[in-house]
Amino acid sequence: MQGLCLTGHASAGMGRVRHVEPVDGHYDDLGRVSPDVIERGLALLAGLLLPLLAPALPPVSAAVWLCGALLGALAACLRGSGPRPLLGAVLLGLCVTGGHAARWAERELPAACERELLSVVARVTGLPEAVQNTRDEPLYRVTLSLERLSPARCRGPRTVEVYWPAALPPVPGEAWALGLRLRRPWGAVNPGAWNARAGHLARGVHALGSVSAAITPQRRPQRDKGGAFDRWRQRFAGALDRELPAAGLLRALAVADRSGIGAADWARFQRFGVAHLLVISGLHVGMVAGLGALLGAALARLPGWGGQAPRLLALGALVSATLYTALAGWSIPTTRAWVMLACSMAASLAGRSAWAPLNLLLAALAVLLLNPFSALSPGFWLSFAAVASLFWLSHWRGRAAGASRLGLAHLFICLVMFPLGAVWFGAASLVAPLANALLVPLTAVAVVPPVLAGILVWPVQPMLATCFWQAAGRVLELVLSVMQRAETLMPIPLTLPLQMSPGAVLLAVIGLGLLVLPLDWPRRLACSLLLLPLLLPLREHRVAGAGAVHVLALDVGQGTAVLIHDQRRALLYDTGSPWAARSVVLPVLRGRGIRRLDQLVLSHGDADHAGGVGDLEAALEIDRLLLGADLPSAAFDGAISRCRAGHSWSWGPGIWFRILAPAPGEVPASRNAGSCVLQASLWGQRWLLAGDIDARRERALVDYWGSALGSQWLLAPHHGSASSSSWAWLKAVRPRQVVYSHGRANPFGHPAASVVARYAARDIVSYSTAAQGAVEWVIEPAARPRLVAHRQLARRFWWGR
Repeated sequence: MQGLCLTGHASAGMGRVRHVEPVDGHYDDLGRVSPDVIERGLALLAGLLLPLLAPALPPVSAAVWLCGALLGALAACLRGSGPRPLLGAVLLGLCVTGGHAARWAERELPAACERELLSVVARVTGLPEAVQNTRDEPLYRVTLSLERLSPARCRGPRTVEVYWPAALPPVPGEAWALGLRLRRPWGAVNPGAWNARAGHLARGVHALGSVSAAITPQRRPQRDKGGAFDRWRQRFAGALDRELPAAGLLRALAVADRSGIGAADWARFQRFGVAHLLVISGLHVGMVAGLGALLGAALARLPGWGGQAPRLLALGALVSATLYTALAGWSIPTTRAWVMLACSMAASLAGRSAWAPLNLLLAALAVLLLNPFSALSPGFWLSFAAVASLFWLSHWRGRAAGASRLGLAHLFICLVMFPLGAVWFGAASLVAPLANALLVPLTAVAVVPPVLAGILVWPVQPMLATCFWQAAGRVLELVLSVMQRAETLMPIPLTLPLQMSPGAVLLAVIGLGLLVLPLDWPRRLACSLLLLPLLLPLREHRVAGAGAVHVLALDVGQGTAVLIHDQRRALLYDTGSPWAARSVVLPVLRGRGIRRLDQLVLSHGDADHAGGVGDLEAALEIDRLLLGADLPSAAFDGAISRCRAGHSWSWGPGIWFRILAPAPGEVPASRNAGSCVLQASLWGQRWLLAGDIDARRERALVDYWGSALGSQWLLAPHHGSASSSSWAWLKAVRPRQVVYSHGRANPFGHPAASVVARYAARDIVSYSTAAQGAVEWVIEPAARPRLVAHRQLARRFWWGR
């Protein structure tokens, strides 16, 4: 979870807020701002956001949306009050979002072109990110701007994100002729987990893929002059890598390059609730603006400059914040802070007072007008909610003394982040208030200034810049060591898992807001009751009803993870990849209130089946681990046993499990053949989970188990590969429904067309996690199983088809 409780988070946009006397118990600081302006701004904001909740939008072109936006703008500009200007503002927002969606649809890769070899001329944009694939091979993740693409029928995408070979280091602004294999951005849809497609939309990425070796990449001679700034960022990031302490953290703070932060360090900062310190955020922009203002004030002391003090202070803050925001790549939190600061400084230069909440509204509108899909990013809500909560507190508690006001603001924003952390991360840090109170001032004083000083002097004095960065790096190393030591000494967990519905989160935020009001103690106590859903964690798993058992085939891309749970027990069959375990499996488990697994079954050692076991072991209690034939038991802790054919156990009447393969002491012919095959009987309904077994292994199981293989539901062996799902297997299992667990447009062609046809020939109903998202069955005693396909549940138009 990303802690955002911090002291002075709004410093980047507070500006000069005019002091006013309290009126009727609160501060009326609207000043000269017309209420009509606020109302129309809020109406426009609502119009921009509401379409994102729609399951579908009218299939019209971007030009039609543009005409609607012009009409809405004209209506919103009408003088006077009444519903017409407000409806015009809403129409304007609706049409802007609709126009963005239509433009996106025009630029999306045609489905027929997915995984096809495309010949392109593309230019590197932004800062390449060093990553590793599942085989720990070094790669770059690069954003490309496509200038030419063939064949012509595949044209559409403008911006793509690809994995780039490490042997050809990319340089921003360079043009390349190369071959790509692309696919549409596709997000997994699971209950309680984030849809990654939202991130692609927020970043404006129209397709994902990789560089193909089928066409030799060729560098074009001309460079884009517009990429000069990113080339400077890349050279600067390289300079920070030269044997500096905490170089990865320094790169994140200097140029927003987080690729050098190890997973362990990132997780530790999250557990302490200070992960926001590792990214250039509004907090950092505020720090830099403050330093720029100090520089402007120093210049004002020079002879002949005294009368320009206000302008120099404002210009110093704005110029320094602009440069630092550009270093961050104009992310959502930094853009928010910059717009607020620009509004405040413009008012200051004009000799007028700035009303900070209006600046916040203008910042939100600016971000959403440029890209309404920015609202799909957690950073949008966390950033704006943090600053809005400070303004709310300042409005009602603005008379508090300096130190107490700062402490109250810090505590309040930490409390607000608790329910928001439940929404986005499923947990909240218990030590975030203390950690932020210590580390935010330390970062502001001992880390950010030397990092900035190094940036300024590096072009002319690299050795001096290294000294500055070494000083900042030593501080960060000290912080890491202290955090590591504190973590080992803490008698309680640092994080609190939270499972809250959106309604409960809304009640908690409203309750916190009401507690700030000048109420008497009985009313304040009544308001605190709204926080009870936040303070009372679940003791039981979320289920449909008493005795119900849920079988959930998770959408983990190209991989497998199947969750079976009732009110008190849970079994997980495979974990998916490391990404899937972190981004899908753990959020789903937290959302269901599952903090402990009774059994974790790993069918075999392929990364798409067992790659996430380390993340699960670190985050959950696992009572028993059952391993496939090829997995080494020495690599795991806790109670471990091998899958052995014939081994069975029960969760009580009506619920039992049985291992069908491999046999004790058997040495399988291949890793896939050694998959652990599990059969579950739930209130008389049987499920068969067969890992990645092939047709030869299927025949052996048919010969040994015969009719005992019979199951109503089947997880297609090996994701529907042509090497599995033989006729003999289908005849013995006799399933009524089958689930293919696979990734969209995967390079293996799963599920194979011949296999799909084989199931269809036997009138077996097929489901696909790539097409339907997570597929869930709810089995209750004396009732027919109910099926839920989560991609069709509460659908959003931007999920894709």
